[in-house]
Amino acid sequence: MALDPEKALFGWLQADAALAPLMHTHASAIAFFESAIPQGHKLRELPSGVIDSPTLDENDDDSTDSYRDIDMNIRLYHRPDGSSLPLRTAGEQVRARLKSLVNQLIDGALYTARSVSGPTRSPTSDTSVNGVLIQVSLHIKEP
Repeated sequence: MALDPEKALFGWLQADAALAPLMHTHASAIAFFESAIPQGHKLRELPSGVIDSPTLDENDDDSTDSYRDIDMNIRLYHRPDGSSLPLRTAGEQVRARLKSLVNQLIDGALYTARSVSGPTRSPTSDTSVNGVLIQVSLHIKEP
């Protein structure tokens, strides 16, 4: 089975009951998208998120097991209505959820977050939109 870390993180974040009320919804799910906010999706006060493709993807194979180290970014955006609290709150919950990613079996692979940083301010080209960035380094034991 092919390793799909974006799909794994998407599903894992979707399953977080504490994150659901902090995020905007899209098609009856938490509004997380792969690589970009789609055309026509309106940003609102509650954030929408983007899970980027890995920025680092290294295989370290030995004679018995196959491991992969991956760095990924999760970006959250919202259109503030006088307060950036919804964005900061959702960013902190995403960070907490990722920090708890220890030996989680997802699609046959064992995921562990080696480090999580953020949320840090992430400038946008649209000054009416605020953003934050959460970075995660994953250690994955492949099936």
